[in-house]
Amino acid sequence: MSARGYEDRGRGLTLSKFKLILPALAHHDGVGSVEFSPDGRILLTGSLDRTVGLWAARDHRPLNPNGILRQSARVTCARFAPDGHRVIIGCTDGTVRIWDLAAAIPVTQVLTNAFSGDATAYLACSDEGFQVHSTTSNQALSPLIKVGEGLGQAQLSQNGRFVLTTSTNQQQPLRVSFEIRQSATGTRVGSPILLTNLPHLIELNVPTMRLLLAAGSVAQTWDIARGTRLGTEVEHPGTVRGAAFSRDGTLVATWAGNTVQVWNPLTGKPQFPALSHPFPVTHAEFSANGAFLVTCGADTGFNKCFAQVWDANTGRPAGPRLYHSDGVVWASVSPAGRHLTTAGEALLG
Repeated sequence: MSARGYEDRGRGLTLSKFKLILPALAHHDGVGSVEFSPDGRILLTGSLDRTVGLWAARDHRPLNPNGILRQSARVTCARFAPDGHRVIIGCTDGTVRIWDLAAAIPVTQVLTNAFSGDATAYLACSDEGFQVHSTTSNQALSPLIKVGEGLGQAQLSQNGRFVLTTSTNQQQPLRVSFEIRQSATGTRVGSPILLTNLPHLIELNVPTMRLLLAAGSVAQTWDIARGTRLGTEVEHPGTVRGAAFSRDGTLVATWAGNTVQVWNPLTGKPQFPALSHPFPVTHAEFSANGAFLVTCGADTGFNKCFAQVWDANTGRPAGPRLYHSDGVVWASVSPAGRHLTTAGEALLG
């Protein structure tokens, strides 16, 4: 891709008219993520060219003097903290760095992806359990919280108040226990969820305390408070590659292969027939108000691919296909729901 001289870019479009309204944002290798700041004024792009770009959303000009944050390895993802003053950057060398935008320097570098949504805390895990640490001082914010004999995974909720853990024990080595705990004290919330098949995908919706687990081609939602299943299992045509809840938790989108399914997490029933792309789906997300769903995809060749905005209630297209001349790997809706930015491997035109 880069040998052929492609400039990989993000595109800014308006959801109301679906017109390309601003010039493209150029990187020199694949753009893996793009996101609006919480106030909608800044665009953040992460690229395989080892840079993270910060751009003014109104005119796509680089922010000065700190418009480009150079990294030591290829960037796989970049996200804003909710306060908009920090960004969390993940790289192919296995490190995650938190950058302070005002100073344009990394505040913390750790070998973990278990950060709180506001980037103020992260999890340090061991075989015994986990401990919450400050990203600025590395001081412990909680005691060592033991969760069992074999801690598998641990992740912080977006608000940093809860930790989702998986663990096993010698008495039931083939069963995995999923638990939600308060991050400050380790107090368990609700009942453990015991499974014999280890899911490869976990998605937590904090407002409703619903948990989505996917193993192979099957996805299932759970009520954390009761530790019970919600609705029926949802089958997919292949391995489930991703999932996204609407902000209020009333809908969930899951994607596998070339299709996206939108369904009710309480019942497992589809909201409408599966949405189709002519190539594998790479990402999907709901607008903040839940009215729209944007999906995008990419193939393994150099073919035109697109993002599509759908009505989240009916499954009908809410506008034309938004084409790139190569794969589209990410899309982000602005907080106000008026604009959409897509990221891909090359720009049509």
